[in-house]
Amino acid sequence: MVTAAAFGLWHLLPTYRLAPGMGPGAVGSSRVRRVGASVAAALVTGLAGMGFTALRERSGSVVAPWILHAAANSGAYLLSRAAWRSPGGQAPARPIAASAPR
Repeated sequence: MVTAAAFGLWHLLPTYRLAPGMGPGAVGSSRVRRVGASVAAALVTGLAGMGFTALRERSGSVVAPWILHAAANSGAYLLSRAAWRSPGGQAPARPIAASAPR
């Protein structure tokens, strides 16, 4: 349970920082919406963390949850790229890498 909570909390700040770049209809720029999106992301990733923990305990290894996490992240990336390239899709105003802290 502790690792699942840590996994969820780990996603709070990155989601908050990226929320303005998600597009005007996705989250909005208000602080309340950014915080709401961040908390929702933390809850969802916390639930995913519980699944990863169960998978690790069942398999006896971190390899299975690691592969599942990499597959989920890759799939999310590919879906977001497809959405941006679709008709009416809107690319972020700046590259996502540029929004990361230095």
